[in-house]
Amino acid sequence: MPDKPPDNMALWNARRTTDPQFVKRVNSRGGFSAIAAQWQLMQATEQWGPYGSTWGVKDCSYDIIASGENLVGLALEATFYYPNGEFEIATDMAYKPGNDCYKKALTDLTTKALSKLGFSADVFLGEFDDDAKYGDNKYVGDTDKQGRPRASAGKNGGGDATIDKSLDDLGI
Repeated sequence: MPDKPPDNMALWNARRTTDPQFVKRVNSRGGFSAIAAQWQLMQATEQWGPYGSTWGVKDCSYDIIASGENLVGLALEATFYYPNGEFEIATDMAYKPGNDCYKKALTDLTTKALSKLGFSADVFLGEFDDDAKYGDNKYVGDTDKQGRPRASAGKNGGGDATIDKSLDDLGI
């Protein structure tokens, strides 16, 4: 009896669906759906074990991008590894002093790597882009972990606490 061919989509299909509680609508840079990076790390840990054991990022190379005397960006190149292989990946971002650029670049690189393996594919395939899918709720996950609506007074005075809390949770 011949060996059954591997299911090349097994990992993708197992991790493609994102819990809406961890997706937030961000209305900057043209608008997009942001996934809580910590949730993605939790999904990878559930799949492969603790970060750094059988999966993670290695061989990080950070470069500062300058324009004349001004620092304008940060680039990161690294290797993402997991039980079935490894691949090179890179990211860059605007440099802002005191803005945790190194940490944010590593987080962005890691979530991009996970997306290449199918983690939260539903978000990257645009399944969270249609506001009509959520009716009047512009922000996915407007409830706390117990399913209760979040408060409506934000830290910016009369704003939406959901927006303030969500962006804080995402590091945005």
